[in-house]
Amino acid sequence: MICAAPRCKHRASVRVEGGDLCVPHADRLGDDLARAVVLDRDGNRCQRCGDLRVPAEWAHVLARRVAPFLRRDPDNALALCSLCHRRFTARPNEFRDWLDRERPGLREDLLARELRAERSPFAPEIADVIASLREMLGYAPPATQSSLGI
Repeated sequence: MICAAPRCKHRASVRVEGGDLCVPHADRLGDDLARAVVLDRDGNRCQRCGDLRVPAEWAHVLARRVAPFLRRDPDNALALCSLCHRRFTARPNEFRDWLDRERPGLREDLLARELRAERSPFAPEIADVIASLREMLGYAPPATQSSLGI
């Protein structure tokens, strides 16, 4: 079976509501949905400066390379304007200090969750993550928030 994403010719191996996807498109759909959950939760408002004038971005608390199991976990992300996102990316110690003041214990909790996930033999399947994120968004088939059109 071929991936349901437009113009994709890869073999589909991930079954999701709306069509079967190849792994790269399932990953992208998961990211799109996680981003939508975080931006919706935070009201598309920068959590640092409160700016609503520019579109908020999906920013990870723990970088994806540090916490790959929490990549799509809404607790590991927050909405930031592009200026604050760039600033914190360039100055990670400043971001850490701000986060510890604003959300005490969050980083430690996320690190503990990442360690538990790394040690668990039962990593969630991307299809289950997508279904969970869609549920958080109040997803009703066939509409979706994805840029993939599925």
